[in-house]
Formats: sequence, C-alpha cells, structure tokens
Amino acid sequence: MILNNVTSGFCLVDKEMVIQEGFTKSCQKIVDEKFAAQQMISQALGFPEREAEHFEACYREVFDDFMPEEVTLGQAPKTAHIGERVVGIQANAVRDGQGQIQSLLFNLSDITALVAAEEQNKVNKALLKILGQKEAFLSFIVDVKNLLVEAYELATVPSPNENRLRIILHTIKGNCGAVGLSDQADLVHHIEDKTQIEKKDIQDISSSFRHFLELHRNVLHIDFEKLAKLGYTVSGESLEALQARLMSGLGQDELLEVVYQWIAQVKLVPAEGLFANLADLVVRVAERVMKQVEFEFVGKEVLVDPEKLKPILQVLPHVIRNCLDHGIEPPYERGDKGDTGHLRLELSDHPDHWTLVIQDDGRGINTDKLVEKSIAAGAFTAEDAAKMSKADKLHLIFADGVSTAEQVSDVSGRGVGMAAVLEAVQTAGGSLKLDSEMGKGTRFTIQIRK
Repeated sequence: MILNNVTSGFCLVDKEMVIQEGFTKSCQKIVDEKFAAQQMISQALGFPEREAEHFEACYREVFDDFMPEEVTLGQAPKTAHIGERVVGIQANAVRDGQGQIQSLLFNLSDITALVAAEEQNKVNKALLKILGQKEAFLSFIVDVKNLLVEAYELATVPSPNENRLRIILHTIKGNCGAVGLSDQADLVHHIEDKTQIEKKDIQDISSSFRHFLELHRNVLHIDFEKLAKLGYTVSGESLEALQARLMSGLGQDELLEVVYQWIAQVKLVPAEGLFANLADLVVRVAERVMKQVEFEFVGKEVLVDPEKLKPILQVLPHVIRNCLDHGIEPPYERGDKGDTGHLRLELSDHPDHWTLVIQDDGRGINTDKLVEKSIAAGAFTAEDAAKMSKADKLHLIFADGVSTAEQVSDVSGRGVGMAAVLEAVQTAGGSLKLDSEMGKGTRFTIQIRK
C-alpha cells in the first residue's frame, strides 16, 4: 500500500493504462474527488479524446521496453490541465524480479503556481527580446494584421478557400513561435484542429494579439489598431547625394533611373535584423523535440529588401521546423555523425537575385514514405509513382496534406507548412530547389528576384 501522508499523489497504472487499487488519497485532492481505481488514467486526468490517445500511446510504449526507459518517458506528456489547475505528471517503471515492467508508478502534483511563474518569466523574456528587435517585431505584427484581414475575408464567403485559410493560420502560428508568443501559437494550433474554421476563430486570434499588445502597451508602445505599413529611415547624407545627382543635368530617363536606384537602395537593410528570431526558434523547437542542434547563419551582413523577402520570411519557420522535427535525428539515431545535429542558413547576394540555402545534416527525406502517403491519400496510383523521378518524389513534400509525421503535434505534421513555403516562393516570383540524400541530410535552395 502506498503511504497516504505525502504532498504528491501516487498511483500505479497497468499496461492498459488503468489505475490500480492502492493509490494515495492525495490523488483525489490534486486531480479530482472522482479519481478512482479501474479508471483510465487519461480519463482521470481529463484529457480530450485525441490527446488521450496520444497520452496512452506514449506510456504504453514504455512497456515495450524497446528503447531506454528515460528516452520513452521523456517523450510522454508531462502536464494535464484540469479546470484552472495544472497537474504535473512524472512516471517510472516498476519491474519484477526478472526485470520485466509490470506497471508504471505515476507521481501527480499540483504545479499551477509554478507554471504561472514560468509563464510570466517567458513573457518577460519575450518582451526583452521584442525590445531588442523592435523593428522586426513591428514588421511581424503588421504582417499578422494583414494576414488576419485576408483570413477573415476568406472565412466570410460561403465556400471559403479552406486550403489558403489553413496556410495563413499555420504561417501565423509558426511566426508566433519565432517571436516567443506561445499563447497565440497555442490558440492558432487549437483552431487548426477544427474541421471548419469560422469568422469567430479569426476574431479570437485577432483579439489575442490585441490583448497582448494592450497588456504591454507601457512597455512596447504598439497600438494594434493604428498599425500601418512600416516606413524607411533616410540619412541626410543619402538625401544630399540624391540632390547632387538630380542637379547634375541628367536627361529625364536618366533622372528616373537615378531615383529608382536611390529608392531601391533606401529600402535595403542588413539581413541580420530580419532573421533575428530564427536562432531562438531553433533553440525552442530543438528542446521541444529533444534534439541537440547547432545553428549557423552565414550572410547576416547582406543587404536585402524587406518587402521582397517578406513572403519568404513569413514561411521560413516552416522550413526550420521541418528540418528539426523530420530531418535531424535524436542523438541515439545519429550514429557516427555525432550527437549534435547541424542546421545552416546561408544568404548570398547576386546581381539580380538573393539566394537562401537552408541545410541540415539529418536523416534525409524518405521518398518511399512520401510516395506511400501520397498513394494512400489518393493523389496518384502505384503505377504513376513507378514513373516518377527522384526529384518528382522529393517534390511531394510540398503537396497539400502530405506529411511523413505519424501524428500531428504543435511542431509539425499537418502537411500544410511546406505547401505554404512553395506558395510563398512562387508568390515572390522566386524558385525553389530541393536536394536530399538518405543518411546525410536535406538542402533547400531558394532564389528571390530583386
């Protein structure tokens, strides 16, 4: 019998995820008075059906004893939300004399206050980061506002373009993660789960951004309602140089060319500020998927036009997440490549375009799995697949609704993100090339016209 006089609640759960007799009374105080033996642990913890399936699958996997116990348990959910309370979940395997796993010992505790403190700490860190990259954050908010206007209009029509609507939401979610707005990202993720997205959903997202900016108005000094297109900073020296050229007796066509060149030059900014959020995004996602990743950004000093790169910048988090979730392996799968994965982003300047290369040293894209998923989705037949080139098979990663993920998570798995990347590149009038080799990694090469 487990002792009752403890601050945490303890219970034993069998392979079928059923609570056994002998749990501590504190479980009822921490979780719910209806907490009882012979109840499914996922039901007792109040998980919705879909989350309950994921919860049970993760913990049942421990009984298979295939991977190290700490690895399997490390991938399982660690919290449950019951009303306004947050319950912390820890589990350990209980083995018999032969070393076989007989049950799991769950340690349940009320961590509501701790989570609240951690959330406030996250907000404070996000605010500090935003203040350090104010221009990039303003650009993000302007983009979000414009995307939400488009999403609302789509949700208003009788037969909305559901695919475009979901691409917009997925893009907003990814960029929220990049700037540290986790509550907004979670809200969008929840709305993505709905079979039909409605006007109210878009209004809820918009209200969430308004609330955040209003709550921190004294710090950020940003009014969501008054946001418009961002302006440009022009130095006195630049204006004097333009004036001198205009007064130099040039012909009308030459004067127009001088003005066009000057405007194009004024718009250019160092790439470092626009890509500033990516390093933090890599850290957060790598922690979320429990991988060790080293990130390198080459070309921070390259001057770029934010307006022309905007479509790419909006979807770049999708590529980063894809590399981290699907590409780079967990340490125990990397073999002689070393425990730490490498993600490299390189930006280079050319006379008529910019080139952006995103490359990882992960497992590469399994084209057989992509083809299998596509056939299952009814995109084409096995006979059609037999005639496809490797490049054609790789390109399936950009098809709507195709993902090699076994389950949807807040990181990836909806088959929307990469479709959004291709659409954004095409919208910008650019090109995208994909190279991948099993066991060695994947490289995305994007060209953006000037």
